[in-house]
Amino acid sequence: MAKRSRRGFRLGAYLDEMVSHLRERVPLALGEGREKAIHEARVATRRLKAGLDVLRPVLSDEPRKRFGQTLRNLRRRLGPLRDLDVMIGHFEKLKAEPAHARAAQWTVDILAARRVALRTDVLDADRAARLAQKAGGWWALRAEVEEAREAVDALLSEAAHTRFDEFARRADHLAAGEGVAGAPLPATGAAGLADLDDPHALRIAGKALRYTLEMAQAEFGAGLTKTLATFKKMQDALGSWHDYAIMAHTLLELSVQTQLALHDGVLQRDVMRLAALTLARADADMRKFHRLWGLSGAKLRKVVRERFVLVANGGEAGGQSSEFGEDKTPSPRPTPGVPGEGEHADEEEGGVSESRTGPGPDGSGEAPAPEGAPPIVGPGV
Repeated sequence: MAKRSRRGFRLGAYLDEMVSHLRERVPLALGEGREKAIHEARVATRRLKAGLDVLRPVLSDEPRKRFGQTLRNLRRRLGPLRDLDVMIGHFEKLKAEPAHARAAQWTVDILAARRVALRTDVLDADRAARLAQKAGGWWALRAEVEEAREAVDALLSEAAHTRFDEFARRADHLAAGEGVAGAPLPATGAAGLADLDDPHALRIAGKALRYTLEMAQAEFGAGLTKTLATFKKMQDALGSWHDYAIMAHTLLELSVQTQLALHDGVLQRDVMRLAALTLARADADMRKFHRLWGLSGAKLRKVVRERFVLVANGGEAGGQSSEFGEDKTPSPRPTPGVPGEGEHADEEEGGVSESRTGPGPDGSGEAPAPEGAPPIVGPGV
């Protein structure tokens, strides 16, 4: 594998800076309840988790698990706050539509009260300071990460293939018609729908792939800016689908919890119409994802296959070797936090998300290396 002396270990620096960013944001998020800091801190925990997942084979179990648990604890405290902020924002916009204004206002009133109660329960400056300090558990892993720098090419290459294959498998299945509103659902047992028919699982697979590609961009200057921008459009469609699906679920849940039909039949009908609207918009976003995947899925597959070459037994693939150690135009490492993340607020915990456009993983939106950069060579699988 090529030496890295001229390039340095930018993935390590990327993760270091992200940890520092997280520790700065946690007091602002859980100590003061700042909405932007809540989002940024949550996204940082997700990116760090992706880093742990990629580096897991070369990290000691106990310090990795302790740091991973700190990240989980932060996400679980940040998640409900972020979910309410995003949903309230969506329903506030729907208040502008006369046909849905009353139902949207009713929903906002309930969610806003929940947010006040949750912030009273969750926000704690002393606890936030302790959690920020625990995030420093990263430094117990840092020496191991440095020692593993020669394995990073292989780990990132393998992860890129694995994450893409998982995402593509799910995307191909859903795009073929299963799980689309109006399409017949497959026969299932008591466990419910087949795993491949779960679009939320597709979204989680997409996030894992995107964070892996962002790490590759950070480490190698791999010329993935256009690829990430294309992929982000797909994620935005899935994120918007999930937002509207969760909104429909929330409307039905609130109407049952308040026994709305027993107390205000007119408002109940308005709520049902709003739920139908959000479901229709969710369906439209899923169809948008299908179109985007149909247009760009093959191209994404080609980029991953060509840019991340897997080889067996340390040999070279197709006569091409990794040249990143000799890269004469390295990219600056990405600034951690929320660049390129948009406003998605959910992860595997099942929260809501908000889709927006943002800059690329280096914070600028500019490609630091050409798309035709040499392949990253990793191990065979």
